Amino acid sequence: MKLLITAFEPFMGLNTNSSYEVVKGLKQKSNITKIFLPVKLHESFSILKKHIDEVNPDIIILDEATTMLSPNSRKSVLNTLNELHKKTDITIIAITQYAQETVDCDRIVVMKNGEVLAQGSPEKIYSNSSLIERAEIGVPYCVKIYYDLKDNGIELSKCPLNNESLVELLCRLK
Repeated sequence: MKLLITAFEPFMGLNTNSSYEVVKGLKQKSNITKIFLPVKLHESFSILKKHIDEVNPDIIILDEATTMLSPNSRKSVLNTLNELHKKTDITIIAITQYAQETVDCDRIVVMKNGEVLAQGSPEKIYSNSSLIERAEIGVPYCVKIYYDLKDNGIELSKCPLNNESLVELLCRLK
């Protein structure tokens, strides 16, 4: 198995030595052939693209890959990852605190204090109001509007995950 890990040091709370110790441990305990761990955020994504081509990994793990990026850069990173996902069979694991980045995922794993609270499709996760409250997770803006409408007696047929879906559901109201 080829694994590509990215971890942006300032946001993990780890120093370079401890991150490399984690990587070293992964290599020793598995059949991983290559691991890439960029350290500098400003150069990481361009380097990551190069390493994806070189390594052709089975799995890519991205830890807060869009933190501190401009909205345009964030969109570019997400578009590239979505394209990669559609064109290859590479598994992409993205760790993020930005709810909007999860709506195109196949599966979301919700964690709190190191414990897995739930996992499932974005539709399943974001339509579960008790889970959202218990996990204290943020939701995409269109999901917030869905719950605000619901609280005021306006029921949509499903929980929208993007603005286009929200507009479509609102236009169907009678």
